Amino acid sequence: MPERRQEGNIGRIRQERAAAFRKEIFPYFRYVAQSGFGLVASAIAFSLLIGYVKLLRGVPESWPADWVGAACLLLAAFPTPLRTYLMPADSIFLLPMETNIYRHYLRPSIHKAIVKGTVRTAAMFAVYAPVYAAAPVTEKAADSRSLGLLAVMFAALGAWNAIAGWRERTLASSGLRLAVRSGRFAITAGAVFGLLLGPIVPAVIFAIAGAALCSACWRLGASHYVPWDRLIQEESAARRRWFRFLAWFVDVPEAPSRPVRRPWAAWVGKLVAWERRKAWTYLYTLTYIRGETFGAFYRLCLMAAFVLVAAQGIVVDTVILAVAVLAGGMQLSELGRLRAGENAFVAPLPQEGKASAAAFVGRVAGLAAAVFLSIAAFLPSAAENPLLAIVTVAACLGWMGWRVPRTISKRARNEDEED
Repeated sequence: MPERRQEGNIGRIRQERAAAFRKEIFPYFRYVAQSGFGLVASAIAFSLLIGYVKLLRGVPESWPADWVGAACLLLAAFPTPLRTYLMPADSIFLLPMETNIYRHYLRPSIHKAIVKGTVRTAAMFAVYAPVYAAAPVTEKAADSRSLGLLAVMFAALGAWNAIAGWRERTLASSGLRLAVRSGRFAITAGAVFGLLLGPIVPAVIFAIAGAALCSACWRLGASHYVPWDRLIQEESAARRRWFRFLAWFVDVPEAPSRPVRRPWAAWVGKLVAWERRKAWTYLYTLTYIRGETFGAFYRLCLMAAFVLVAAQGIVVDTVILAVAVLAGGMQLSELGRLRAGENAFVAPLPQEGKASAAAFVGRVAGLAAAVFLSIAAFLPSAAENPLLAIVTVAACLGWMGWRVPRTISKRARNEDEED
């Protein structure tokens, strides 16, 4: 009975830690949503879907469907992420229960990783299969084999990579672990290219023989039953990646915000007149440029510009531009909460100028972004419908030049009243 209780407690540890991690990061997603990241992600997904449908209607002869498909399937099958939620102290306090830790704590996570690897690779092949069958460069290869058999083989390849990823983690020698991982990559890449483009029977034999050979290499060196240090390091890295992503949108205690020099943009502060009445404008300009709020804003603009250049058609450009400008305005509105010049209280600066200075900085940044994105959107496609392009650009300039600064000013005044 005590052993069963211990097994149940071990099983609950991971569930409680996973729930605690979700509870820890969930409040930050409100700021991610306010930044417009969801809108931009939706716009990207929308443009990709439109491009995928257009591609299926007629794949160009010069489009490298073979290399693109092989690369996508390799990226789907090879990675083996594993969340364990282990902590540094676990290697001391939980080590006496190592056997039960593996059985009731780690093995469920490994099984989930295997299922995810299988589904991820099979889903990628399901997306690629219509292009594989229709593209001129792969049509002949697709006709010579069963797509159903390929789906099963790629699903099995994803599952094997997940299993191999765990066995690699248990190897004690870092050199052997790197060698086995490199061999797994070569086998996976060869199997993907062979299954898609080469003779099917030799490709299947190569995949099975390569997997068996790689599996045999796991027994060449010493291994840990539970690789505590390796799993703890990977869990710490996974947490850092999550908080680094959230730090793009909000100050996160786990990822402290630090001023960034950005010399390519800091020269803008020199354009502000060196006058007492422009002091708040100067402070807000440099604080914004060197902070993470500006980092999130310019990354969003660059990503949106890339999508706009890749998109085709004025309707698609209009939708993506509108979403990008709306999302950028939502990010700029955070300027109203920006603490510019927290030590400026030592200087006799008029506090009533803070809100207008924040609004001015937001207006300049917003208008510059609207012009930049409008050029990326309509420079190649405005001739299709000049009136739609003019109306859209005018709406974007009005949003960034009038509405967003009003929101920034209002938030800045509210912050001052709360202080």
